[in-house]
Amino acid sequence: MWTRFYDMHSGGDTKIEGKQVIFIEASEAEAIDIFENTFGHHPDDVTCPCCGENYYYRESDSLEKASRFDRCEMTRTYETWPIYKRIDNPPASMEELEANDEVLIIRAEDKAEA
Repeated sequence: MWTRFYDMHSGGDTKIEGKQVIFIEASEAEAIDIFENTFGHHPDDVTCPCCGENYYYRESDSLEKASRFDRCEMTRTYETWPIYKRIDNPPASMEELEANDEVLIIRAEDKAEA
Protein backbone atom coordinates (compact mmCIF):
# COMPACT_ATOMS: atom_id res chain seq x y z
CA MET A 1 0.00 0.00 0.00
CA TRP A 2 1.04 3.61 -0.67
CA THR A 3 -0.36 6.84 0.70
CA ARG A 4 -0.08 10.09 -1.23
CA PHE A 5 0.05 13.39 0.68
CA TYR A 6 -0.65 16.45 -1.45
CA ASP A 7 0.29 19.83 0.03
CA MET A 8 -2.73 22.14 -0.24
CA HIS A 9 -0.59 25.31 0.14
CA SER A 10 -2.76 26.42 3.05
CA GLY A 11 -1.17 29.52 4.47
CA GLY A 12 0.40 30.23 1.07
CA ASP A 13 3.33 27.83 0.73
CA THR A 14 4.47 24.22 0.91
CA LYS A 15 5.07 22.91 4.41
CA ILE A 16 8.12 20.69 3.84
CA GLU A 17 11.07 22.22 1.97
CA GLY A 18 9.17 22.81 -1.27
CA LYS A 19 7.76 19.28 -1.54
CA GLN A 20 4.41 19.41 -3.30
CA VAL A 21 3.65 15.71 -2.92
CA ILE A 22 4.89 13.01 -0.54
CA PHE A 23 4.41 9.29 -1.06
CA ILE A 24 4.79 6.91 1.88
CA GLU A 25 4.80 3.14 1.40
CA ALA A 26 2.23 2.24 4.05
CA SER A 27 -1.50 2.08 4.66
CA GLU A 28 -3.18 5.43 5.31
CA ALA A 29 -3.28 5.01 9.10
CA GLU A 30 0.36 3.92 9.31
CA ALA A 31 1.45 6.59 6.81
CA ILE A 32 -0.16 9.33 8.91
CA ASP A 33 1.87 8.15 11.92
CA ILE A 34 5.06 8.02 9.82
CA PHE A 35 4.32 11.48 8.42
CA GLU A 36 3.81 12.94 11.89
CA ASN A 37 6.91 11.25 13.35
CA THR A 38 9.07 12.27 10.38
CA PHE A 39 7.96 15.88 9.93
CA GLY A 40 6.76 16.81 13.40
CA HIS A 41 3.22 17.78 12.45
CA HIS A 42 -0.03 16.03 11.50
CA PRO A 43 -1.25 16.28 7.89
CA ASP A 44 -4.66 17.42 9.15
CA ASP A 45 -3.15 20.43 10.92
CA VAL A 46 -4.51 23.78 9.73
CA THR A 47 -1.99 26.55 8.99
CA CYS A 48 -4.66 28.95 7.79
CA PRO A 49 -8.24 28.67 9.11
CA CYS A 50 -9.77 29.83 5.84
CA CYS A 51 -7.79 27.29 3.78
CA GLY A 52 -8.47 24.09 5.72
CA GLU A 53 -6.19 21.12 6.31
CA ASN A 54 -2.57 21.31 5.19
CA TYR A 55 -2.67 18.06 3.18
CA TYR A 56 -5.04 15.99 1.14
CA TYR A 57 -4.15 12.31 1.42
CA ARG A 58 -5.32 9.02 -0.03
CA GLU A 59 -4.25 5.39 -0.01
CA SER A 60 -3.59 3.37 -3.20
CA ASP A 61 -2.55 -0.17 -4.08
CA SER A 62 0.71 0.86 -5.73
CA LEU A 63 3.04 3.80 -6.24
CA GLU A 64 2.13 3.77 -9.93
CA LYS A 65 -1.56 4.26 -9.09
CA ALA A 66 -0.89 6.76 -6.31
CA SER A 67 1.27 8.91 -8.58
CA ARG A 68 -0.79 8.75 -11.79
CA PHE A 69 -2.25 12.27 -11.43
CA ASP A 70 1.15 13.79 -10.62
CA ARG A 71 2.86 12.02 -13.51
CA CYS A 72 0.16 13.25 -15.90
CA GLU A 73 0.56 16.80 -14.56
CA MET A 74 4.30 16.59 -15.28
CA THR A 75 3.64 16.10 -19.01
CA ARG A 76 0.83 18.63 -19.37
CA THR A 77 1.66 21.47 -21.73
CA TYR A 78 -0.03 24.73 -22.64
CA GLU A 79 -1.69 22.94 -25.55
CA THR A 80 -3.29 20.36 -23.25
CA TRP A 81 -4.65 22.91 -20.78
CA PRO A 82 -7.53 23.37 -20.06
CA ILE A 83 -8.29 19.74 -19.47
CA TYR A 84 -11.29 19.71 -21.80
CA LYS A 85 -8.87 19.81 -24.73
CA ARG A 86 -8.64 16.05 -25.18
CA ILE A 87 -5.00 15.55 -26.12
CA ASP A 88 -3.61 12.44 -24.51
CA ASN A 89 -0.06 12.92 -23.36
CA PRO A 90 1.44 9.85 -21.74
CA PRO A 91 2.22 10.27 -18.05
CA ALA A 92 5.80 10.87 -16.97
CA SER A 93 7.78 7.75 -16.13
CA MET A 94 8.37 6.55 -12.60
CA GLU A 95 12.02 7.57 -13.02
CA GLU A 96 10.97 11.11 -13.93
CA LEU A 97 8.69 11.21 -10.90
CA GLU A 98 11.51 10.13 -8.59
CA ALA A 99 13.82 12.78 -10.08
CA ASN A 100 11.29 15.59 -9.52
CA ASP A 101 12.48 17.98 -6.79
CA GLU A 102 8.89 18.60 -5.66
CA VAL A 103 8.32 14.91 -4.88
CA LEU A 104 9.41 12.95 -1.80
CA ILE A 105 9.12 9.15 -1.77
CA ILE A 106 9.51 7.25 1.50
CA ARG A 107 9.78 3.50 0.92
CA ALA A 108 9.35 0.75 3.53
CA GLU A 109 13.11 0.11 3.63
CA ASP A 110 13.69 3.82 4.30
CA LYS A 111 11.36 3.64 7.30
CA ALA A 112 13.17 0.58 8.66
CA GLU A 113 16.50 2.46 8.63
CA ALA A 114 15.09 5.48 10.48
